[in-house]
Amino acid sequence: IPFLTTGTLALSTQVTDVLDILANSVDASSKGSLKDSLKSLLHTSASTLFNEFDSFNKEEVSGLSEYPYFGVIPPYQGSVLPGGDLSWSSPCFSSTKASFDTDMNLSMKAQGTKQCDRVGGDLYIIGTMSNVQIVEVTTLKAVNILWQTTNITESETWDIQNKGIRVFLFQSDAGTLIANLLKTVELFIPVIVGPGVGTTAAEANVEFLSEYAHKDMLPNPTLMDPPSADQVKSGDFFGVIRLDGLDPMLAWAMGSTTGHTTVAMWIDDELYICESTAEGAYWPLSGIQKTPYSEWLTMAQEADYNVVWMPLEDDVDFDVDSAVAFFKQWEGVDYGYQAMLWGWLDTVKDNYPCVPPDFSSMCLEFELVEILFSAVDRLDPYLANQMWNQAFNFRLGTQGLNTADLFMTAELNGIPSNTLPLIVESDDWMYETLNVTSGDIVQAPAMVCNVFVCHMWKSGGLFGDFTDEMNCGETTNWDIYVLDWLSEPNQILGAYSMTINNASSKVPYANYAENCASLAPDYDKDPMC
Repeated sequence: IPFLTTGTLALSTQVTDVLDILANSVDASSKGSLKDSLKSLLHTSASTLFNEFDSFNKEEVSGLSEYPYFGVIPPYQGSVLPGGDLSWSSPCFSSTKASFDTDMNLSMKAQGTKQCDRVGGDLYIIGTMSNVQIVEVTTLKAVNILWQTTNITESETWDIQNKGIRVFLFQSDAGTLIANLLKTVELFIPVIVGPGVGTTAAEANVEFLSEYAHKDMLPNPTLMDPPSADQVKSGDFFGVIRLDGLDPMLAWAMGSTTGHTTVAMWIDDELYICESTAEGAYWPLSGIQKTPYSEWLTMAQEADYNVVWMPLEDDVDFDVDSAVAFFKQWEGVDYGYQAMLWGWLDTVKDNYPCVPPDFSSMCLEFELVEILFSAVDRLDPYLANQMWNQAFNFRLGTQGLNTADLFMTAELNGIPSNTLPLIVESDDWMYETLNVTSGDIVQAPAMVCNVFVCHMWKSGGLFGDFTDEMNCGETTNWDIYVLDWLSEPNQILGAYSMTINNASSKVPYANYAENCASLAPDYDKDPMC
């Protein structure tokens, strides 16, 4: 999920950046036409893929799982340390054993009669902080791998010696995994092709939310007319879900109905919708921004937003001037990728989502996240630094350490690496990021959509006596719209209904939302959450 989140949010921006680079590599007379041609090619290709998915269904793709969305997660089987071994059962063999000697030779061998009807056998991801591989065990003959230890760092060596090779077993064969992956990609096509979502993708996302989060979005809802500007107060909440793969995935992980949050503000006698968002196929700007209310409604409708309006209660004392000052201080700062994960990850296991039907046998697990984080860091250090390394360095009081270094440092200081994400995200931390308006690198708070809305309310004094003990970086969308200073929701835009779960039901408290589970489909939480 972190990788799909990052990739889908950043994809359109990255494509635009590539087009700019390519366009700037030719002479001025032709750069515009080249850029336009490349954009046209991208749009045509994506639209063709979108149309192909229109006829993509379970009957036409042999091997597609009953629940294909995200049906590519390989459950963790265990770790094998140097000089040790590990055994487990699999879909194809009654037992499989991995042995790892002190000379770094890994052997994986199936035992017993093959009991599946696959052409191949069992597929695995095996990995450490320094290396990730896909392995197939097809017969009773051993698979032997010399684990590479040349040109690896001290922390990567420590990881092999102390945590060993992690073993993850895919539950399907390669054909089914590919089919499931393609079906999952179908959800995300509207992130690339915009501004609208399209019927096929919308219906796929509605199906996904119903089956994976038990949240039903019915077509043709009864809508209230969007409120006129004079009906909207500063601080009013506008919640959004766009059925584009990204918002539903976030909603599934958070247990929320929305995937994006915004706040209305009167600034210099004009009503704006203020938000932290990312540029994409349906939105022109990244970062903390304000859009005139009427213009925002038009853009939201063109982007196929489903929108609810939840006004502040009339008796709420909201300090508009302080909130406006906060907004103006940080306007133009880029979207807060650095804070994307920490409001969601509060527990060791009870935030990582599982897929149906049993919501227990195929789950995202920290052990997989750990080695994938390190793999991303090796491939793209900038991305890793933006998404988690800065945040982990803050948690450990270190500077400039990479992913493998950070996990080793945590363990050596008595902090299990799987608890590192659980350390509270402090609102005092200032991240290195971009001011997208000026182009300058700046130090600023990291604010995704709900964190920004929380900060606006915090600046406006709504958390009262708990202000100093409130860390907005620990919130999710759900944590925002359940606060009791909001009125009941009114849906004002959208082709599908939005039922805001637990709306306006929570009184804020000290250290709000810092230790909360979010496991689908029931999303059971501690009463203090």
